[in-house]
Amino acid sequence: MRQQLDKNESPARALISSAHSDGTDCAGKRAMRKSSLLLTVILILAIFVWSCQSSSMENQHKCEEGLVTVQSQPDVPAAISVLQVGCAYDLFEADVTIEMKSLNGKLITEYEVWAIKSSDGTINAYKRILVHTTELGNAASAYRDTVSVSLNRGFLRKRVTNIKLFVESVKFSDGTGWHAPLSR
Repeated sequence: MRQQLDKNESPARALISSAHSDGTDCAGKRAMRKSSLLLTVILILAIFVWSCQSSSMENQHKCEEGLVTVQSQPDVPAAISVLQVGCAYDLFEADVTIEMKSLNGKLITEYEVWAIKSSDGTINAYKRILVHTTELGNAASAYRDTVSVSLNRGFLRKRVTNIKLFVESVKFSDGTGWHAPLSR
């Protein structure tokens, strides 16, 4: 497309006006290129994330048998039991579903559960994993809760191989309660 130059128009201005005269917009083209590039990058990332998730789901690890146990506490007026344990595919945490039941017929208003984390028999940490509190009018004789417990101990350290749960304290609707002895 060749155009005649006006006497007062520079060659650069003529080039710009010829680009706009055929209906195209340079800024619009750049914006379209950027948005198509962005869309391509998003599509590639979505495919990558989906492929990682689907491959990890196929290789999902099950928790080792006996990963989560309950410490024997004969004097506790409430009992904790493990209903289900599920490990995340990356084995960084275990989802533990527990049930707390009153053994004395009283309604529970509050309880606290702790975990002793260990690796190959060596205790790594005592960790409070659950504090359950309810209003007095909503007290019950049994509760179910699910908590996530980290199995990761940090970079280049052995993963937690055993989680032993115990009741730290329990309070009842009549105002009485129980607390674990201080020495462990």
